[in-house]
Amino acid sequence: MELLSPFLSILALAFLVLYTVVCTVALVGTLTIFTRYSKSQRNAEPPLSPSQFLWGVSILRPLKGLDPQLEECLESTFLQNYPQFEIILSVADELDPAAQVARTVIAKYPDVPARLIIGKLSRLRWEANVLGAEDIGPNPKINNLVRSYASAKYDTLWIVDANTYVPPNALRHSVEIFLESSYHPRPIQLIHHLPLCVVSQPDESVGWGALLEEIYLSTSHAKFYVSINRFGIAPCVMGKSNLFHKSVLDRATNSQGLAKFANYIAEDHLIADTLWYQTPNPGANHAMTRDIARQPVQLESLATYIERRIRWIRVRKYMVTSATLLEPFTECFLAGIIGSFALYTLFGVEPRRWFVAHVLWWLVLDFAQFYTLHCNSAVDFSPNEKTPEFARGSRSWNGKRLGRWFVCWFIREITCFPIWMVAMCGESVIKWRNRKFMVRTDMTVIEIR
Repeated sequence: MELLSPFLSILALAFLVLYTVVCTVALVGTLTIFTRYSKSQRNAEPPLSPSQFLWGVSILRPLKGLDPQLEECLESTFLQNYPQFEIILSVADELDPAAQVARTVIAKYPDVPARLIIGKLSRLRWEANVLGAEDIGPNPKINNLVRSYASAKYDTLWIVDANTYVPPNALRHSVEIFLESSYHPRPIQLIHHLPLCVVSQPDESVGWGALLEEIYLSTSHAKFYVSINRFGIAPCVMGKSNLFHKSVLDRATNSQGLAKFANYIAEDHLIADTLWYQTPNPGANHAMTRDIARQPVQLESLATYIERRIRWIRVRKYMVTSATLLEPFTECFLAGIIGSFALYTLFGVEPRRWFVAHVLWWLVLDFAQFYTLHCNSAVDFSPNEKTPEFARGSRSWNGKRLGRWFVCWFIREITCFPIWMVAMCGESVIKWRNRKFMVRTDMTVIEIR
């Protein structure tokens, strides 16, 4: 045992450093969420002045299938409190039911410059030699976007996933940051919004996968996402709602633009990475506004949630290997275990008491953070009260809902390490949009048919 003591002391010291870093990053993220997203934005924006300079923006929204609350999500970009923008909706197949939803929303707002681009046409129109879809790689989202990207009228692009609801002042806030930073030595090159999932169904019909996804994105993911971006030590971007300049991306990719990322799945990370490192003034040139990009979720099963988590861990393990290897230690239980071991080995702190205290404060902060992100004060309302119910933050809490939240929290925390193990040790095959891909070590993917 004496021979092991130096080794155990060194291991305990390494664990203590890791535990301290993890807790610090988590706490910074939570405190940032409390301050950034807890102030009410309702009626807080002054009206736009006719002389106020705000450049035009092309909003690109790729569609695939009938996502929950699709019409309301698409409509949110039509209701932007902004003077000059166009909306380009794109769908790969004209038989996709999302195409009809897009046409309905476009017809509902005839004064908004908007159009629908259809890729793969029906056989009858295809044989008539009508231009079809681009197919430049295995990434279906990039294939769906390349024609929108090429035909965009404005240099500033806002790519928003179809299943994402954005508040009415999100575009205005983002462009204002672009303008403010244009005078800085390192101007902002990419702006993104905090991604959240929101259960949009009555309690009795919601799926367990939806509940777990909502808790994951509102607790663990949100705190580290916000904290990493606040420290600005590396690009950390999720592609739900991103703005950047087309001309900058074209220069950084030797005029390839979005097409450069057609052979990858995590195009959002790679675009962010490119704008971070390949611009004239590389470094911390990303920014977040106080806006939230909400994705409504409904009948998702537990299996769907697990499959999604496995998919993105397998994608990330080649893109950000070191961060993916350390990911389990950022979760509550494993962080508590290494922290308790380190404090007991080095200082004799009773490990069980410390672990219980650690779990309790982590749980309380997670709930407070979840409440902050989903309460009314974090909501920016649309004109004429057109904000859909799922985006209003008007959730009421009763004993049953509170109990279910704690049960879901524990299930997510208990399952995160087994999910990580399966993802890291299993074959690098992922399923995405009913298609199967093999992730290669160079981060590219090939479709398995």
